[in-house]
Amino acid sequence: MKLLSAFAVLLVACGPLVAEEVKGKIVKIDADKGTITLSVENKDRAINVEKGVVIQSPGKKKTLQDVAGGLAGLKTGDEATATVEKKDGKEVATKIVTDAAKKLKVPEGARKVVGVDADKNTITISVDGKEQTLTVEKGASVQIAGKMKKLEDVEGGLKGIKAGDEVTVTTEKKGDKEVVTKIVLVGKKKPK
Repeated sequence: MKLLSAFAVLLVACGPLVAEEVKGKIVKIDADKGTITLSVENKDRAINVEKGVVIQSPGKKKTLQDVAGGLAGLKTGDEATATVEKKDGKEVATKIVTDAAKKLKVPEGARKVVGVDADKNTITISVDGKEQTLTVEKGASVQIAGKMKKLEDVEGGLKGIKAGDEVTVTTEKKGDKEVVTKIVLVGKKKPK
């Protein structure tokens, strides 16, 4: 009986810890204020976003991956689901998942690097027997032997990736251009 009474007091003191999933189209993002506005059933719903909240989108093999840039990496017009809780009388997102999968022009699987042009910030890979040249975003991430680094932190930067290397790439539409946001070097043993 004491346990039940203690639980009732705790529930009243803390309030219900119920999360709600809110689905809608992103109509406004304010990374400085930490808010996102979703259009839900033709009504705008502003939601606070705390620092460090998990923001993801479906990636390769439909597994979730972190969105580069966090809140600032989201785009208006994309569909998203926000897991929302009430904190201090405000709606606060504890997780945001955008439904806009990063559309890859490059089929899944490792590809051979044909060449790299560090001056133009491009990488050329072989896709189904054809060469495809892609622009690499400044600040792109590179994964080597399971360790993630920013491209500029890899010895030699883009020049550190050599013709013949096996890579998988993640691309994202930025404006009217498809750019590489992540490169995974397959089979590399030591990050430089």
